Amino acid sequence: MSEALTKKLFNRCKKLDVIGFTLSFEGGSDEGYLEVDLRIAEKRLDGKATWSFIRGSPEHSQLADDLYNWADRTYRYNGAGDGNRYGDRYTYDLVNRTVSHQEWWTAYQEGGVDTDSLETC
Repeated sequence: MSEALTKKLFNRCKKLDVIGFTLSFEGGSDEGYLEVDLRIAEKRLDGKATWSFIRGSPEHSQLADDLYNWADRTYRYNGAGDGNRYGDRYTYDLVNRTVSHQEWWTAYQEGGVDTDSLETC
């Protein structure tokens, strides 16, 4: 389940032309990791809107850090597991005011078996 974004962070995003952001959590070996990616609207070029997936200005970097701290406190992702990697991705679309969630995981899988004759020397 996604968590509500604070109005303060939402307003800062809008002020900096951030149209969305993604929180990528990863765990599996008793450590949790988080990465924040901003989606920043660029100026219109030749009548077409273009988009950037970069951090942008120092203000954008500070916003990404603040979103990281908010998500770390709010989601409390611990990464506990058996060594197999897994994760959750939350994408906040500020234009359409939606949040999508996707989870992923790795699983143990065995391949085929090859059998050779045992030779001795």
